[in-house]
Amino acid sequence: MFQVGDEIVYPPYGAGYVIAIEEKSIQDEKEKFYVFDLLLNELNVALPFRLVSKRNVRSVMSFGDLNDIFGNLVNANSKVSLFPLHKKLKQYENVLIKGDMESIAVIMQALVRKKIKSSLNSTERELYNKFHNMVVSEIMISKNILLDEAEALLYQMCEDE
Repeated sequence: MFQVGDEIVYPPYGAGYVIAIEEKSIQDEKEKFYVFDLLLNELNVALPFRLVSKRNVRSVMSFGDLNDIFGNLVNANSKVSLFPLHKKLKQYENVLIKGDMESIAVIMQALVRKKIKSSLNSTERELYNKFHNMVVSEIMISKNILLDEAEALLYQMCEDE
């Protein structure tokens, strides 16, 4: 379980901090909640203890672990086709909800590479923003850096060799 001050990732919203643990009464039943402050969404979310594992909330990874995940993708020269995006959109949304960083990294890398080579359409931009917030917020916390520095690191991690 988490403590106040812990660094967490709440898929699909991104990384943040546990800012409080509260007990609330709902229909005469007391229940404990975590209150998360999510970095890039400027959002505080209360989540019952009982839903933490179901919602795939986890601790922030170290930057070394994140870098290894993306490094393995680059070394394998992974190629993911984003097309036809309209048929894969729900699948990509589910990847975000599950919060598995290896799967997120594969899609993030493909989106970044496409963005660098050509422009993204509106659906791709929306998808990019969601994946971007997940990854960049975790980089910001793991490295204790600002948004622009985290974005630069993300792009470096997604580059072709």
